[in-house]
Amino acid sequence: MDYIGLEIITDSMFEELITDSLYNFEISGIEIEDEKLLYDLKKSLKDKSELVDFDGSYDKNIRITTHFKEDYFNNHSEEIKEALKKLSIINYRFFKVQNKNWNEEWMKHYDIKKFLDKVVIKPSWIEYEKKDDEIVLELDPGMSFGTGYHATTELMIKYIYKNFKGGVCYDIGTGSGILAILLEKMGAEKVYAADISEDSQKAVEINSRLNSCSKIEFRLTDLQNGIEEKCDFYVSNILASLIIPQIKTIRSHLKVGGEFLFTGIIDSKEELVVEELRKEKLTLLKREELDNWVIIHGRLDA
Repeated sequence: MDYIGLEIITDSMFEELITDSLYNFEISGIEIEDEKLLYDLKKSLKDKSELVDFDGSYDKNIRITTHFKEDYFNNHSEEIKEALKKLSIINYRFFKVQNKNWNEEWMKHYDIKKFLDKVVIKPSWIEYEKKDDEIVLELDPGMSFGTGYHATTELMIKYIYKNFKGGVCYDIGTGSGILAILLEKMGAEKVYAADISEDSQKAVEINSRLNSCSKIEFRLTDLQNGIEEKCDFYVSNILASLIIPQIKTIRSHLKVGGEFLFTGIIDSKEELVVEELRKEKLTLLKREELDNWVIIHGRLDA
């Protein structure tokens, strides 16, 4: 089967609006390329001997790429174009991707990533020698989920690593299952990984096998609906518009004393999320911002 790709060049401030709109269609994930994130990563490296970039040398725009099955695109192309028009997007293009080249294209852009010098994410086709104190996650994301470096991934991995103490966990909007796998490797008793995508279900099954995980239970469901067992630790890296409904019902899913991490929140939407947390009388422990993306760490005290 062939696919139709959509590439959008835009200012990073419009990222959430665009991705929110694209998720109204049947797409094979979203990949976001942001040169500023790579620049910031290079600045943080200890060895800067080969760092030749300078502030302002990177493209200020981001590149958003997604793909539609060709048959689906042919039946919905006018709706897709109308959605782009409503967002006033003019710098975009459609392109055809033949199925035989699909995996090769994704593999070109996927490399080893390291967070906090402790957590390593590697694709299954790249060899890596693990150091004694590292947690290595082996992933085969296939063609359904973005593989680009993203600030929300860095924030979530950092906060899980520093704050997770064990117990039953939720990973809502699990995607490839990366956070669920990290939670199990850090000692989770059980992880409920939830997503509405059947592609996510396949990815989680594959990635769980790659990492010898046995405590991850995938739920094909909308947000946390249908999960009855309460959790000790609740994470969700998803859009702000999908975090707010979770907050409204979180008392039915999180144990008293349990902690939560929410990210995928663009800074302009942070106050909406915080307002909802206050309405539910949840304790806010910490927040951090990276490249206009916010993570919120909190707890249910009573």
